[in-house]
Amino acid sequence: MKNFKFFIIMPVFNKEPYIKDTLQSIANQTYKNYKLICVNDGSNDNSPNIIQEFANKDSKIIYISQENKGVCSARNNALIIAKQLWEKDRDKDLIYILFVDSDDLLESNALEVYNTILNEQENIKCILNDSVYYIDENKVKTKKDRYFFKDKLETNVYVKNIIKYLKNDFHSPCMFCYNFTFLLSTNIKFKEPSIIHEDNLYCTSIALNIDKIYINTIPLYTIVLTDNSLIRSPLTLQKCKYEIYSYYVLIQEYDKLVKDIEIKKFKKLLKKRCRYFAKKLFYYLYFCGYYEDFRLKDALKIQKYLSLKRIIGLYVLKLLPKLIKKDLI
Repeated sequence: MKNFKFFIIMPVFNKEPYIKDTLQSIANQTYKNYKLICVNDGSNDNSPNIIQEFANKDSKIIYISQENKGVCSARNNALIIAKQLWEKDRDKDLIYILFVDSDDLLESNALEVYNTILNEQENIKCILNDSVYYIDENKVKTKKDRYFFKDKLETNVYVKNIIKYLKNDFHSPCMFCYNFTFLLSTNIKFKEPSIIHEDNLYCTSIALNIDKIYINTIPLYTIVLTDNSLIRSPLTLQKCKYEIYSYYVLIQEYDKLVKDIEIKKFKKLLKKRCRYFAKKLFYYLYFCGYYEDFRLKDALKIQKYLSLKRIIGLYVLKLLPKLIKKDLI
C-alpha cells in the first residue's frame, strides 16, 4: 500500500473565532503524512498568534505572512511553497493538494479516506467531494450534495463524460483533492487581483483539463456558515462595486473558456453560467449604479449574455441613476 502525501493549503484573514477549531481538525487527522501551509493574509486580529502557537508544537505546519492582498494571492503563494517542497521530493506523483478555508473543518478521517481511494484507483488526477456537511449558526449539521444529480451517477470514476451529470459548474477548491504533478502541468493560478467567487473560475478551468476524476460521496469537509464571511456580509457600496468587478471578470474569463472548449455540453454549461453572472452583475448595478471604474460601455461588452430587458435596463440605469440607485453605506 502506497503512502500518499498531502499538502494542505489554508489562507487566513481575521478568523480568530474559528481558526483554532480548523487547525485542530487538521491536527486530529488519523492519517499523518501531510504538511499544512498557512498563509496569513495581513490579519489584524489574533489569528497569527493562534497559528504560531500551533506551528510551535507541530513541525508539519509551515507558516508565512504577507500583506493583505486577498485569498487568491494567499493561495498562489502557498502553491509556490508547495512546489518547492514537491521539487525536493523523490515521490512527486504521490503528492496531492487540498485547500481548507480557515473557518471550516476537515473531518478527522479525510486524509485516510483519500489515501485509501488513491490506493484502490490508478491514475486519478483528482478526487471531488460531492457531499459535504454544513453547520449553521445554531450548530445544526446537515449533509448536502453540490454538483451532481445523485440518482443519475453510475459509477465513482469518470473519464471526460462527467459533464452530463453536472447540475452546476465546479466551484470551491476545498471540495477537491488534486494530484500536484497534474495541477502544476495546467499552469492555472487563482485570479489576481483577488475577486469574489474566484473558486468558480479556478476549479472549472482545471476541470476542463482532467481526464480521470473520482467522485467521493462520503462527506469529508464541513462548511461553517459564519456571519463575517465576505459572501454573507451585509451589502455595502464597496461590496457592491467588488461584486460588479468580480462578475465582470468572471464573464470575460468564462467567455474565453467557451471559445476554447470543444465539448458541446460543457460549452452550453459555461454559457449558462455566463448568463447567470451577467444577471448578478445587473443586480448589483441596480443597487449602486455606474461608478468611476465601471461604465455603460463596459456593461455593453457582455450584452450577448443579457436579455433584451436587461440591456434596456442598462440604459435606464444610465439615464435615471438617482431614481434607481439605492442608498448604501
